[in-house]
Amino acid sequence: MSFSPTNSTMLASAGYDHKVVLWDVGAHQRGGGAVVRTLSGHSDAVTCLAFHPERPGVIASGSGDATIRVWDTLSGQTTQVLEGGHSDWIKGVAWSPFAPAALASVSDDGSVLLWDADKGVVKKKFEGGHSDFVTAVAFSPADPTVLATSSVDRTVVVWDIKGGGVTYKFTEASDEVHTISWSSHTEGLLATGSHDAKVIGGWSPSAWKMSYYQHFEGCLNHSLRLSLCPPLVLVQLSLSRFFNALLYASSTNVYLPPCLCVCAI
Repeated sequence: MSFSPTNSTMLASAGYDHKVVLWDVGAHQRGGGAVVRTLSGHSDAVTCLAFHPERPGVIASGSGDATIRVWDTLSGQTTQVLEGGHSDWIKGVAWSPFAPAALASVSDDGSVLLWDADKGVVKKKFEGGHSDFVTAVAFSPADPTVLATSSVDRTVVVWDIKGGGVTYKFTEASDEVHTISWSSHTEGLLATGSHDAKVIGGWSPSAWKMSYYQHFEGCLNHSLRLSLCPPLVLVQLSLSRFFNALLYASSTNVYLPPCLCVCAI
């Protein structure tokens, strides 16, 4: 799922029906939820979504068909198909907050790519970081040269976008890492989620280092998505036998009862 940063009531969801569904989440205040539009075009499950941070109505979707589609949600039309870069399921897409056409993607084929989404071409391929499926990707909100990815190989890699090399590799995860999220308020703070939840970080202008680490208990199975937002640092949706959404407060390391959380800052 992904909320639009330019339309506070628009939510996009995706699934194994090959479709992206746009919802008006504010419609319940007017008598019930509403599907705004369904986007069809992928030939396999849609696995990841990312709204453009600046261009209203623009969203990217990654799929098991190894393609990325860029959509105009106002018209419901595909404006660009990014293909030929990946050979397996695409597991993560992310728009750069600094370069409007820059889109990063990761795949089960182990590749990390940077696209020019306007032209539909691969600008850079990042190599030498992961040894297994790559599961998530996130641009640093503070540094235009930093990109992070996570993997089934239990690592998180911080990449130098300009040079294309590995800046730092975190190896502290005790299991497959399925999701990552940068804090938009604490520079360099990065959260990772796997069978457990760990907050890691430590960016400085001169070098990366492992300077902060905290372990949150409570997840019974795979972490699906997480985000960092104050005053709570970690908000995590965990797939457990009870399908719980787990909320953690880093300042007290307290587990709050299962709930579905929407944070408004």
